[in-house]
Amino acid sequence: MVNKNILRVGICGLGFMGFMHWNIFSRMRNVIVSAVASSKTKNLNNLSLSLKGNIAKLALPPNYKDAKWYESFYELVKDPLVDIVDIT
Repeated sequence: MVNKNILRVGICGLGFMGFMHWNIFSRMRNVIVSAVASSKTKNLNNLSLSLKGNIAKLALPPNYKDAKWYESFYELVKDPLVDIVDIT
């Protein structure tokens, strides 16, 4: 059963702004990042370290493993468990 009180976000692009948006979404009530589309999914820990720039606390949210991972934007937008797409 789908919880209609939760907004499920799909993020397209996991560069600096994608990480910023994901961190902001993770702090919002009733919002979850349910899917991510990025070609940069091979080594997420190294990617998060390289993207920090001058933002010291920028990192993957603790629940990042709960999101579905896609290499294609087209796959993400077809996912019925994504309510809104955030293109970064």
